[in-house]
Amino acid sequence: MEKQLAKLKVGAVLDLFIKIGDDLKRRGITRSANNPVADLSELYFEKALRLTRAPKSTKGYDRSMRMAAHTISGPAAHR
Repeated sequence: MEKQLAKLKVGAVLDLFIKIGDDLKRRGITRSANNPVADLSELYFEKALRLTRAPKSTKGYDRSMRMAAHTISGPAAHR
């Protein structure tokens, strides 16, 4: 594959780069034109930590975590 890639003209390589980016976006791996390595890292952390993606353009954070609700009770005060 590297030999085939080396034979391509620069314009064809750039066209391929754009198509790869579009395909990664279609697959839900990337969400923007940012560095795909950064988006892929975020996706791995999202899966590993069971995070949920925030809607696009959410200010302040990219992911959120659903926390289980726990009730903590202590000894009742007797009067």
